[in-house]
Amino acid sequence: MYKPYLHSKFKFIVDCFGTSISVSDQIARINQFQPSMPLLGSTDLNNPEVTFCYYEDWGRPEKSLESTGQFRTSPKHCWFGIQVASGNRTIVSQFDLKKRNYIGTTTMDPELSLVMANQALARPGALVLDPFVGTGSFLFTCSHFGAYSLGADIDGRQIRGTGNPTTSAFFFGFLF
Repeated sequence: MYKPYLHSKFKFIVDCFGTSISVSDQIARINQFQPSMPLLGSTDLNNPEVTFCYYEDWGRPEKSLESTGQFRTSPKHCWFGIQVASGNRTIVSQFDLKKRNYIGTTTMDPELSLVMANQALARPGALVLDPFVGTGSFLFTCSHFGAYSLGADIDGRQIRGTGNPTTSAFFFGFLF
């Protein structure tokens, strides 16, 4: 797997689920590949030609404690591969429900609205119509990607918010 990248600029990503790994332990995990993968290229953390990824799954700590009476001493699973693409998980916090001024009974989870915006191919210049807009979660994520967003709802209370005669508090909560 590594031979096409023998002389390429590279970097390693070490990450885990269910625990944390100190920097010194991350370096030790990277060094364990040296005997079987003698890479001759230079390390480039900013602009690598290839990124090698090593992930460990330690499971849920409370589950291992529950079943055995002690914490896990080794990971349940390990994966190693080449990074093909990376996601933008930080965008989820931008639309976090805890940051909203108003949440209705039909407010959509930020992850779901981002997935739906992706499926709708929301992009600059696209037009998105949500006939059941509710509190607007889907339209805000589509607008984030540059789409023109329009919405309607039979129940105006969702758009206005409880006790709020205007939509300004609702919409200003999403300006970034």
